[in-house]
Amino acid sequence: MKVTHFIYQWEREAVRLRYDEGLCRIQIADRLSLRFAQVKYIFSKVNVKHFIQMEIEPRLWRQELAEIEEKLADPMKAYVDFLIERTEAQTYQWFGPGRKVYYSNNMARFRANQKLGRILRITGDQKTFRRDFRNAVQKHIEKLHGRRNILQAHLAFVHKN
Repeated sequence: MKVTHFIYQWEREAVRLRYDEGLCRIQIADRLSLRFAQVKYIFSKVNVKHFIQMEIEPRLWRQELAEIEEKLADPMKAYVDFLIERTEAQTYQWFGPGRKVYYSNNMARFRANQKLGRILRITGDQKTFRRDFRNAVQKHIEKLHGRRNILQAHLAFVHKN
């Protein structure tokens, strides 16, 4: 049985701000001139939850699935991008959407990159670097395939219902 969603305009705007612009609840409350409790109540309503599950999440899954397919087309580039993203995440503090401040201390950034290399096991000498990198790329490909399978199963379930 297909259920149509009835949500008010301000609820739709709150969902749009959350999932399209990536704002947190307090920022949504400020933007819509509501109290935090009101925004919290909007997201706890059953019809809004159902709207998010049936309309918003499948769209986000399709976007993520397209990104995964693009990454699987060139896995080495995707893994290098992943490493760059992770090293940047280790070297700045996040203060909200669009607001991140990098550490001013270059030694702290260097140590964060070293720690990340040890975590991802890319610290071999020149002789073993290629082997380590190839193994890391293979693990990354396996993770992408697993995530792709999960997303396809979710989308198939949503389309069935």
